[in-house]
Amino acid sequence: MAKKEKEGVFSSVAFSKEENEMHDKKINAMSKKKLVQLIYGMGNVLDKELGTTEVTESLERFDNELKYMRMWQERNEKAGKCLDKWKTYRKNLLLCGVKLRMKKDGTRYLENERGTIEEFAREYEQQIFKKLKEKGIVNIKVKDPAGYIVKQRYNVKKPKEPSCCYKSIEEIPYSDAALKESGFESCTRASLKNLLEIMLEGQIDMLWYHINVEGIFATRSNHKDEVYYISRENYDAVKKECAERVKKIEQLQKHCQKLEAIIEKTK
Repeated sequence: MAKKEKEGVFSSVAFSKEENEMHDKKINAMSKKKLVQLIYGMGNVLDKELGTTEVTESLERFDNELKYMRMWQERNEKAGKCLDKWKTYRKNLLLCGVKLRMKKDGTRYLENERGTIEEFAREYEQQIFKKLKEKGIVNIKVKDPAGYIVKQRYNVKKPKEPSCCYKSIEEIPYSDAALKESGFESCTRASLKNLLEIMLEGQIDMLWYHINVEGIFATRSNHKDEVYYISRENYDAVKKECAERVKKIEQLQKHCQKLEAIIEKTK
């Protein structure tokens, strides 16, 4: 269940308590799009008072920062999902290799008349399968591990390789909407109220500077419903994490290729 967006409370020293309550209700009744239009409208009014375009330019500049942060957050989430798929594929390849080895060893065990298939399964579970579970490589919880081995010994299917594999962060796709939609509309309503307060209370000649303070705003991640604060530090951190995930994907792909080669030899 998605978390409810923080609405905050509009409160400006420019108004009385009653007036603030009235404005807060009006803002809450507005759509996010209308609220952003109000902010830009106020920016235009302030620019006319200043005889400049700096306030509107500051708003547009920050709006673009939010758009690109959203784009990189989307790329980072896709890189994370892709990395999870390759981790799962690696585990499934290891399991496939174990099953192939069980098939060969079990056949040889019976051919050499060392015991029954049930005895082989119990022996195999202690020597190999249990070790794999302890190392966290393969962790299948079953009430009867030996019975599982007997049943799965001939159920060997090579897992399907993930379709995603990125060589660079630029290769990761993102939706067109990430850059087309307003960056401010991805902010929480509380953040936009805060911006309105700054625009009303800030010194007119320094207003463009205050609007450009990045740490004020927050955008919401669509993946895990977490809140991300927009700052140059966090912007770079998201790109760095994304690049690290791409590097791990490439490393996992190479490792999986080696496992695939071992499986082919085991057949």
